[in-house]
Amino acid sequence: MTGKSYRNVDPAKLNKTIRFAKHIETPRDLIAAYDSILAERGEITATQNNNIYKIEAARDVHDDDELAGEKILMTAINQNHLWKVLEIRYSIKFQEGYGHTDWGTERYEPFF
Repeated sequence: MTGKSYRNVDPAKLNKTIRFAKHIETPRDLIAAYDSILAERGEITATQNNNIYKIEAARDVHDDDELAGEKILMTAINQNHLWKVLEIRYSIKFQEGYGHTDWGTERYEPFF
């Protein structure tokens, strides 16, 4: 399925890593705990409603022949300066000629 589709990622491993991490203060810090390259090179936006954050992190990929971009949608809660991730969704897009060029979940499969 292509065209703005996302693959769900189980947040259990990330939650185990961050459960006592008081040094994670911002949504960018939280994304960095999940994917340091995405946090360093990506554009991150976050909205907050009470203690629940909706975080979007996306980056254009310029150093890959096939991959054009990757995006993470994350829902997390921050209570008492500790984070718990409720949902992670992942999507990719490819360079022209290597697969879908809109956000989707299918990986590129060569024809040879």
